[in-house]
Amino acid sequence: MCLFLYLATESAVPEQDGAPWARLDVRRLPVADPPDPDQSLLEMAFPERAVYLLGSHTGCGCGWNAYLDLDDAETRHATLDDRDALAALLRALPGAPVLVAAWSGSLAEPRERRTVTRADVESLRFRFEDATEYEVVGADEGGVARPPPVV
Repeated sequence: MCLFLYLATESAVPEQDGAPWARLDVRRLPVADPPDPDQSLLEMAFPERAVYLLGSHTGCGCGWNAYLDLDDAETRHATLDDRDALAALLRALPGAPVLVAAWSGSLAEPRERRTVTRADVESLRFRFEDATEYEVVGADEGGVARPPPVV
């Protein structure tokens, strides 16, 4: 089972060629034909937004938190590169994009809502948690960051 990370944004993700986030696997929903019923629920939850699946170096969302495996330098560096690319993408988007983290098949479950800053998401202390929706505001926009503790 994999953790997936989704992005709901007010506008389309800018073209990737040459962009710092080009290393990421950014796919607009639906990503399958026929559409995945679980992912369709997410599109319905954000009808006024473009919704994307964000893949990390692992090909899914599991790699977003892989920096916790500090014994593996290659994984740690790949995760850091992914986080840098995600931070660049978030800075390029207008408004307050929403990130949704969920295990495969769990998008129908209720989600906890948190407000975080872009700087929080960039932090190595930040960890994406299952069934959580993160409204991402600019570092100077008064968001209340509540990142979960690092275990």
